[in-house]
Amino acid sequence: MLAELSTFNTALYVGGIAVVGVIGSLIVRKLRLPGITGYLLIGVLLGPSVTGFLHHDTVAKYAGVVTPLGLAFIAYSIGGSLPLSSLKGLLRSIITIILCEGTLAWIFVLVLVTVTAPLVLPDGTVDFESSLAMGLILGAISLATAPGVTMAVIADSGAKGPLTTTLITVVALDDVLAVSAYAIAVGLIAILFGAVDTMAPGAFLASEFFSIAGSIVLGATLALPLLWLSHYARDRKEKLILILGMLFLAAGLSEYLHLHPIITNMVLGFTIVNVQSQGQDLIEISGDVEGVIFVIFFTIAGAHLDLSIITASAPLAIVIVLGRSSGKLLGAWVGAKASGAPEVVTTYLGLTLMPIAGVTVGLAMLVEQTPELAPISQFVINSLLAATLINEIIAPPLSKFALEKSGEATAN
Repeated sequence: MLAELSTFNTALYVGGIAVVGVIGSLIVRKLRLPGITGYLLIGVLLGPSVTGFLHHDTVAKYAGVVTPLGLAFIAYSIGGSLPLSSLKGLLRSIITIILCEGTLAWIFVLVLVTVTAPLVLPDGTVDFESSLAMGLILGAISLATAPGVTMAVIADSGAKGPLTTTLITVVALDDVLAVSAYAIAVGLIAILFGAVDTMAPGAFLASEFFSIAGSIVLGATLALPLLWLSHYARDRKEKLILILGMLFLAAGLSEYLHLHPIITNMVLGFTIVNVQSQGQDLIEISGDVEGVIFVIFFTIAGAHLDLSIITASAPLAIVIVLGRSSGKLLGAWVGAKASGAPEVVTTYLGLTLMPIAGVTVGLAMLVEQTPELAPISQFVINSLLAATLINEIIAPPLSKFALEKSGEATAN
């Protein structure tokens, strides 16, 4: 009887999350906002802070399953949107831009959070070590740019041209850097809190380098059997099963080998789309179930937002948005100027890099599952989710405006 009740509750929770999440997205789209905003808001409504439909234990239980799955899909779609043929003539400027905007975003957020966290959070909540740790991890996550929102804005505007191609590539590599920076920041914070006092910083960085390199090798390797097996699949459904299986396998092997699942799946998608001309089909087919995964993923993420401490987190969220936006705008302009990028890229790229969502939310949810971040996890998660909600209202219109002003938007 208890097993039946548990099964019923699971069905009730998943069904409720999916249906109500979609309703939320339909409502916010009437306001010309992305569906992701609706998922997050509905998650808050269903979460422990409002209706309590999702209890704390339930949120933690489903997050452990949904977070890896959602991140696998996001990473795979990012890598799959990067055919090398579209990067000709832009690679030098793209690398320079990424280094500049990523570095400045991390530095700006790191400094602002470290300085302001003790001032805007309740007295005695954080000491200098904790505020520095929050600056490190929030700065690292701030490197990420939302691929889902970006691709949606590009599709809505029908944009094509050097700015659009540069944008897609920068977004993809931003997320690779964000995952790498997250891993490095977690290690530095562990050292700061004395959790790994036996490991020297140099040894830790070397370990992270090999972990990232191993993720790249694993992702490229797993792409080959997927491509080979897809030739024997009878129809689209069998190909979808192969893709799902390989995404889960890539994530599971990465966890088992202490690698980075996001990087592994990103490289998997990148290899698929570039090794064979039919690889693009394997990227598009994953979209058949991507919507379902994302509704549950972002709604569960919104349920993490604890309104009991949102008053304390809101000022920190504003600091994150201001620091990240300033770093991205200035860094993109400096990088484009220094590398001789086309004028349209120099002028408008910074505005198109404002959106945050998928990888940012995924990394925020990983914070809860990272023991080294336990002393600061609650404020990090709430401030990041609050920053995402603020950003999702402001950033998509700015990105669309930049694409239209650049002359690359073709849709009315």
